[in-house]
Amino acid sequence: MALEAYYGHSLQPDTSSPAIEFLLAKWRTLKDTNAITIQRLTEESSYPIRANSLYMLKTENDFVYMYQGETIRKIFGRDLAGTLLSDIGDIVAVDLASIYKRVVEDDVPCFVRFSSAVSQKNLIFQRLVLPVKVGNEAIVLVCYTEVMPNQYEVLEFLFQEAPKPQVIVFPAYDEVGRINDGWIVMMNNAARQFFDYQGPLGYLRLRELAFFNSDVFWDRFNVAQRMPTLHKVLRHDARAVEFVPYKHLISLKID
Repeated sequence: MALEAYYGHSLQPDTSSPAIEFLLAKWRTLKDTNAITIQRLTEESSYPIRANSLYMLKTENDFVYMYQGETIRKIFGRDLAGTLLSDIGDIVAVDLASIYKRVVEDDVPCFVRFSSAVSQKNLIFQRLVLPVKVGNEAIVLVCYTEVMPNQYEVLEFLFQEAPKPQVIVFPAYDEVGRINDGWIVMMNNAARQFFDYQGPLGYLRLRELAFFNSDVFWDRFNVAQRMPTLHKVLRHDARAVEFVPYKHLISLKID
């Protein structure tokens, strides 16, 4: 599902990557000079823009895949050209349809992160959605997509055969900004045994596991989060839980 989305001027430089920052700046320049076209926006540069992009055409009540770059085809394992977004039929498509509709209506760019159950690792993607008018009325959304780079940073840290249960999560927040849940991005073998869970990660959240489905746990977590050390520890259910925050992810290890 869509984890977070930023629109228009709320897009912040530290929420994206160099390629996304480059493409967003280029879109704004072309738009300001009334010179924007798909070809100019996606022409060759030092970044693989076309290979990592897909184009969505706005129809009366839907969006249709016009083009899918080579990298995107490899990740999802099929060519979606000609497919309606509504025919995808999963929760990600529903969330993205809402985001695309707002981009078209407000004529603003959007940066979105979302998860997809395409592998056991449950990849998290980040996507820049840019509206481009084609002709008098048609609108095409250029969607530049990357696997969130922070996942690669933790791959060396997380070893599937480590003896202690460990999960990597993308945190979820309550209405006052406190972490109270999270989407599981990775889970090692010891954690699967500890939680007695062998299914796909998909959209699995921490609170779906009994150990984390406790307001007491999350109260202790938010207190421990204020510790000045990188490695933070709390005790819950007679266990020590060590967690380490990264830029966008959190590692939790149970002792």
